[in-house]
Amino acid sequence: MNRVLSSLCLAAVSLNAQVFQTAIAPGKASPIAVTVLPDAACKLSGHGDSGISHSLTLYSDDQGHIRFHAQTTAESIAPANLSLQCQAGSQIKAAVLSGTGGKPSLIAAAGRLVARIERRRHGAKGKSALLGALSFDEFNKAFRPNRTAFDWLSRDEAEVDRYVADPLCGFGVSTQLWVDMLDTLAFIARPEEQARVPRDLPVYVFCGSEDPVGERTRSVRQLLDAYARAGIEDVQHKFYPGARHETLNETNRDEVTRDLIAWLDANVR
Repeated sequence: MNRVLSSLCLAAVSLNAQVFQTAIAPGKASPIAVTVLPDAACKLSGHGDSGISHSLTLYSDDQGHIRFHAQTTAESIAPANLSLQCQAGSQIKAAVLSGTGGKPSLIAAAGRLVARIERRRHGAKGKSALLGALSFDEFNKAFRPNRTAFDWLSRDEAEVDRYVADPLCGFGVSTQLWVDMLDTLAFIARPEEQARVPRDLPVYVFCGSEDPVGERTRSVRQLLDAYARAGIEDVQHKFYPGARHETLNETNRDEVTRDLIAWLDANVR
């Protein structure tokens, strides 16, 4: 919908907060690009004629740019309303990283080239079975014999089944998303980008010892070393033996949650 940008309006502004509102036409995929506060955390909320509301968090870059696509459901007959509430980066008191990793491996770096080849083959909006096989399928191999395609997420079978049954999880994505994600992972692993993290920002990193995303802590340890080289002063971490990718949905999630809350209580005031 070409009118979406012109219909975007600034509803409120202060030194540390902004609120934007707009509407998208039913049945249309609408690209949206806005300029907000630099390094801001923004809550995107949307609701349409179904009465169901959805929300997620987006982050602006150092120039304040945010870009995303929005689309109503096929059943919608009325425009959907979107609201973007942004808070300045100066309000960030601490950072928590779960199930993360460090510098992409050589295989992941090669994946950037593969993603571009697949984008040429299938188009930017096309989907590639090969890219899925090289990532999620590889993650799952360590947990053979597999009960599902997502055993690598958690030892809790009920949580895995909930993920599999959720239409908003586990679906195939476009080749362009793969290109963007892999490029971003390489970008944020650059020493000059990691050096932009405020040195006095408390950072908590936690993951499962069997999480394939963090290469069973090897890649996470590389990230911790990189933060140390960048001079970040307060980085704490915890590895949970036996846990997989989604530690907050793991069999020991009560322990993980208690540790997280204790860290937040100690570092966020």
